[in-house]
Amino acid sequence: MELIKRKVNNNMENKNIDLNVIKIAVVEKIDELYNKLVSKRKVS
Repeated sequence: MELIKRKVNNNMENKNIDLNVIKIAVVEKIDELYNKLVSKRKVS
């Protein structure tokens, strides 16, 4: 029983880590696109 609990907890932690990695990647991508937009506006 304890082993199953531990496995479930590990899975939950891994999923949380995955979500955080995805969130960070998305935020960085949005930042990058926003910066491109801003620099294009400055040029024109």
